Amino acid sequence: MLLDPHRHDAALARALDFIESCESPSMPGAFAFYPAHGAALRRVDGLPPDADDTSLAWLALLHGERRTENLARAAFEQVIGPASHRLVAGSMPGWVRPYAVRTWLADCMPDNPVDLAVNANVAALGHRLRMSAHPACEGAVASILAAARGHIRRAPLRDD
Repeated sequence: MLLDPHRHDAALARALDFIESCESPSMPGAFAFYPAHGAALRRVDGLPPDADDTSLAWLALLHGERRTENLARAAFEQVIGPASHRLVAGSMPGWVRPYAVRTWLADCMPDNPVDLAVNANVAALGHRLRMSAHPACEGAVASILAAARGHIRRAPLRDD
């Protein structure tokens, strides 16, 4: 996103080509860390699309003028929005607020945490798209602010 689309055509085009290759074939508008198919060197196989990579991919694709805001808004609604949850489970970190966005966009993940960096990128995309009133964006921002203000439940001290 640091490359000027009008001054770095070739480098930006290669970067955006790679990002587009990471779009999920089974979940259009969602992006994973690696392309679904191809010979890219991988540290972990089988990673599903996630809210972090999806948010950053859309920000880059918009910056590089590869995709439209209307497509990005639809993706925010259809793939990021469903990853936000109205209820906050007691096992979640104390800064998690209603509608914070979970990391993975696949329901099959047994461990699907709410992560501050993920929510920061979701909030950035939501604001870039002028969707700050969307519940996922509001939940992301509320969670970030709660963590920044120190509104964190602390685990009881153990005496062992």
